Amino acid sequence: MNANDPDSLLERYGEVIYYHAERLAPRLPNGLERGDLLNAGMVALIQAAGNFDPARGVQFRTFADYRVRGAMIDEMRRADWMGTETRRRAHMLEDAFNALEQKHGRPAQSEEVAGYLGISQEEYFRLLSEVRGMSLLSMEDLELPEEDLPAGDLADWLHRGNESEAFQALRMDEIVDNLAAGLEELPNRERLVLTLYYYEELTMKEVGQVLEITESRVSQLHTQAVLRLRGRLGMDGREEDT
Repeated sequence: MNANDPDSLLERYGEVIYYHAERLAPRLPNGLERGDLLNAGMVALIQAAGNFDPARGVQFRTFADYRVRGAMIDEMRRADWMGTETRRRAHMLEDAFNALEQKHGRPAQSEEVAGYLGISQEEYFRLLSEVRGMSLLSMEDLELPEEDLPAGDLADWLHRGNESEAFQALRMDEIVDNLAAGLEELPNRERLVLTLYYYEELTMKEVGQVLEITESRVSQLHTQAVLRLRGRLGMDGREEDT
């Protein structure tokens, strides 16, 4: 690939940049705009062209896909999109979902979580909005050497299954089994949101159109589902956030 011809690169692979920017846009932190993601993606595409080695047996589009999305997520992290206090609140919600669902043996309702935390429904939905950038399970959560990690969120790779080189290399069978069991126990609408977003690769706006609900409501359902699943998985490393 010729990294010295950015116009040709953008013409051939620009849709990769716009696709990931569109999917990540609903999780943008304050102070960061979609244009910042597009810029990061363009730089990553050019760098990917310069670093690409066809001898490794990977198609350039796949290689660029990893690098573009990873660069956008790095840009979001640099903007401190999930600061210490926000992570603390996310973990509080995860623990509340987990405790209530273990107690009742069924998915917890939003009003039950609010009651458990001693807050109003309005405060609960405000918390959901604050932690909406929480990913299902980042590759960094697997605690593997950085050079072994593909970019992004594990959920984005689940639908590729055993066809994914990353899937095979990381030997994620146990994690995927736990996630699959957790998905089966989600409320129907939350499970459908995750299916459409991750497996069918629709944007949140498109998911809202399918379900005939607002994009904001899709975001709420997505965040609730993520918190339930993370609580079920019992994410490690919380000591660093407190």
